[in-house]
Order: sequence, then structure tokens, then C-alpha cells
Amino acid sequence: MNSFSQEMIFESAGIELVINNEFKIILFYIYRPPHPQNVNTFFKYFYDLLSKHLSKQKYCLILGDLNVDWFKQNPITHRLKDLMNEFNLKQFVNSPTRVTSTSSTLIDHVLSNVERDMLQVEVIGTGLSDHFAQNINFLFENSLAQKPIHNTSNETFYDTCSENLKTLNYLLSKENWNSLTETVSATQKFKNFLNIFKYNFTLACPLKRKKKNIPKIAKPWLTKGIITSSKRLKELDFKKKNNKSSEFLNYCSTYKKIYRKVIRAAKATHLTKQLTTTDNLSRDAWRIIDSDRSKPRALLPTDKPSPEVFNQYFANIGQQKHSLITEPTLMSQSDVTCPNTL
Repeated sequence: MNSFSQEMIFESAGIELVINNEFKIILFYIYRPPHPQNVNTFFKYFYDLLSKHLSKQKYCLILGDLNVDWFKQNPITHRLKDLMNEFNLKQFVNSPTRVTSTSSTLIDHVLSNVERDMLQVEVIGTGLSDHFAQNINFLFENSLAQKPIHNTSNETFYDTCSENLKTLNYLLSKENWNSLTETVSATQKFKNFLNIFKYNFTLACPLKRKKKNIPKIAKPWLTKGIITSSKRLKELDFKKKNNKSSEFLNYCSTYKKIYRKVIRAAKATHLTKQLTTTDNLSRDAWRIIDSDRSKPRALLPTDKPSPEVFNQYFANIGQQKHSLITEPTLMSQSDVTCPNTL
């Protein structure tokens, strides 16, 4: 990275992250001082950095204070957007990152070539700087388009009910804050305040346990080989933007066909295993069918329908219906009146 960094012009650092031995992404941090000069040199370094490290179609995440206001329509902003378009980069911040009494700007950027549903960015005001922080969450499961079903487990949380918050307010009102006034350093004052607040908070709002939903993979037929092929297919789709040769396009088409065949085979193998190891073939077969239908089939009260259920129903239905029938009340002849004939 030293060859792509120059103090007061283009200051950068980088690291490659490998997550779960599968997902690789290069993380760059870039800082551009707020000087109008040396703009050309800045973009030259930026272009060279992206050209070298994105040539292998890797995922990247670029963070930093570029001092380029995304909201403004000026030559520097247009130049940044042109560079992003060239390398298929997207902006993941859409709100101001520095707000003063006279300005509101977006100069702290989060740029990446990952899909938008794989990255979640939140701008947070910490009060520790005149710049807001960016909280970044990777959503790796979205890259495989896996919809989670939920299972229950326990999680801990602080009980912040109204009564506990009243207790917290009372404890804080009785607290001695001398450690804040006796300290000169603003950093130490903040640490002392945080320690005092945490102590009273844990006293007033104790930890509790409750059941929570945790994701569970909804595709049990998914294998490591299919996951690897899925990533490879995405890389090929990415390369197709720059490679339009017929040979390469035919290769991509063949790869996609084989990939779909492998998925169908994996599903068939999984279903075959389910049906050959079940103790009730009819029940599990209908469950598999119902899982692909929009409206579940109405099931009998028992999980194991048997002829005995039908025998009992039809043997007793006559007596049950007969008990509900009441005999009609017969009227005597004297109670019957006929109209006089004209």
C-alpha cells in the first residue's frame, strides 16, 4: 500500500479479510485532506489503487473522509462518481456525515462493489467528533439468497421497564459526580461518566432472559460445492460486463446450465433421502408436496391416518345423527281448523 499513499494528498491503508474461510473482501481506508490543489494526483492514486486490486474481480469496501461532498454538483464530485461507475462501485451512505451550524455535508463515504442487500450502513451521531460515525453490517446470508426460517433460543437483555427507569433516575440523582469536576481531560471525564452510568444502569435494570428467533438455513440441500459455484457464477456475471467475446459468453452459459442441473440433483437427492428413511411415507410425501403449495392441505387430527379412524367415524355417525333428531309433535283433529268454503 505504500506505493499508493502520499501524505497530505492520498493517505491510504488496506487489509484483506477472510470470513468463515469463504468470503473474501479487501478493506481500504482513504483520507483526502481538504485542499483544492493536488486533485489530479489524488484521483491518479485512487485509480491506480482500484486498477491493481480490483483486477481480480474481488469484493472491496472503501471507507474514509474524502472531503468530497456527495450532495454537491461540482467537478470533483462528478469525477468521483465517474471513477465509481468505471469500477462498479456503489455509495452506501445517503445522509449527512458532518453537520455544523452553517453546513450539512456527506464527505465520509462507504463505497463497495458488493450487492446492496449484502451491506447495511447506518450513520450514527456519537458526539465524540464533528463527523458522524458509520456503522456497517455485512449480511452474508443474502449473497446466497437464503430465506431464514426461525428457531427459538434464549437471549439476554436489560429490563428497561418504566419502574426500573424511575429507579435509575433516582440513583443518578443521588450520585456523586466529583470525579468529573476533578478531571481536566475530556476523554477521562467521559470514561468516568460512562463507568458511573453503567454501574447504576446495571443496578436499576438487571439482565433478563427471553426466547429469541435465530436464523436457520431453509435450504437443507445446499452444499459447500453449490455455494462455491454460486460465488463463481456471480464472478462470471461480473466479468461479462467487460468481456463480450463469444467464447467467454458460451462458457458462462454452459456453467449456468450445469449449475442448475447440480441444484436439481441436490434437491432430488435430499428428497429421496427423506422419503427412504421415513416411517410414514404417505405423511411425509404430503408434507413435501404441501411445502411447495401456496395453501396447506387440511390434515386429519392425527399425524398417522389409519383405517381405524374411518371405521370409528362411520360406525358411530348413525347413532350420533339419530340422537339429534327429535320426533315431530302430532296435532289432534280438533286442533285443526279448516276455512269455510265459499
